[in-house]
Amino acid sequence: MGAFVLRLAGALLVFVMQVVLARNMGVYEFGLFALALTICTLAASVSRFGLDVGIIKMIAKSVALENKPLATGWLVGALLTILPISIGVAILLSLVAGWISTEVFHDTNLTGALEAFAIGVPVIALMMLLAEAHKGLKSMAVSAAVQSIIVPSLILLSVTAGILSGNASGVAHAYIVACSISLAFAVYWWHTSHGWGGRENVHPLKVLPFGWPFFLAGLGTLVLTWADTIIVGMFIDVENVAIYYAATKLASLTSFILIAVNAISAPKFTALFATGDVAGLQRLAKQSTALMILLAVVPTLLLLSFPGFWLGMFGEHFEAGWHALVVLTLGQTINVACGSVGLLLAMTGHEKSMRKILLTTAILTVTMGVILARYFGITGVAYSTAIGMCLWNVWMLVEVRGKLGFWTLPALRYGRAG
Repeated sequence: MGAFVLRLAGALLVFVMQVVLARNMGVYEFGLFALALTICTLAASVSRFGLDVGIIKMIAKSVALENKPLATGWLVGALLTILPISIGVAILLSLVAGWISTEVFHDTNLTGALEAFAIGVPVIALMMLLAEAHKGLKSMAVSAAVQSIIVPSLILLSVTAGILSGNASGVAHAYIVACSISLAFAVYWWHTSHGWGGRENVHPLKVLPFGWPFFLAGLGTLVLTWADTIIVGMFIDVENVAIYYAATKLASLTSFILIAVNAISAPKFTALFATGDVAGLQRLAKQSTALMILLAVVPTLLLLSFPGFWLGMFGEHFEAGWHALVVLTLGQTINVACGSVGLLLAMTGHEKSMRKILLTTAILTVTMGVILARYFGITGVAYSTAIGMCLWNVWMLVEVRGKLGFWTLPALRYGRAG
């Protein structure tokens, strides 16, 4: 319960940070910041090469075997693998920042924020990997602090102290500094609680192939998560990026419960599957889904009832995205209702099935988004995102039934697992 509360606190802190930044920066500068952050997040995610998902699985298995030196060995191997990749990606992004700004998004003012975020790609990549590693050890409080508490807290303190300007580039630099502090905390905590010495040697060349299946599946997830914001920036304008970004963050308040529960359930799914306890796996999956549905009811109803009011918290002009918010919220509701289907496939050795589903729906979602953006603006992009989200969730729901023998939906009781 304590880990869940921390996840909730982290989600609320991130949301408050976004509202404060939007009001402090205005719709245009916030749009530049949101677009640059999206591109940086994509770059950092690619740099992790799927190891952020894989590391949970390997560390959880090592801990289950009471072999913590092996767990640390896997983490060090992953860090040494990701570091050179992320540095290379950061250099490349820095070199093409100007071209991306002018030729892809048609706004030269994006260059400064993009260059600032490019420097932080390795920091964000390593920070997120360490956060996932702590999940493997079931240190959920530390993971939550690294992922979603330290950074927004520092940004909010900077705004309150009046030392953060409303300029997108300045905020981007402050964001990277906050991520660096969070990374330092994660490294220090692992050192004090588990140590870096006495570990088993896991060579990076052994780690890299292990991340490949998760990387391919992760590409689909990346597209489904971030492509809509990129599409708005490419085919509409920066102001609409800000409005759409605010709508996505509000809608995600419905699904933060899924993220929080997944963070707690991931190592448990791996451990249950590793011991052959399919009945326990089914029970945990159904209980998790029931809890998520129950907790999502109130925020869903509030968002659907007063969409313009909630968007108005971000400042002037944001209310225009109310229709997109309604559509995205409905999509997130289906996401929550299906339960942890993607995580179940990933943690039980069915990465290929997950990869096929995510890549297929990602292609369909992007195609729909590009077409609908031209005719219906951000509302069209929201429809493409929601349809894609529903498609991959229902598809994975059926795939979990076929591969593991049970439904994650609490109302569907019958399956091979009992």
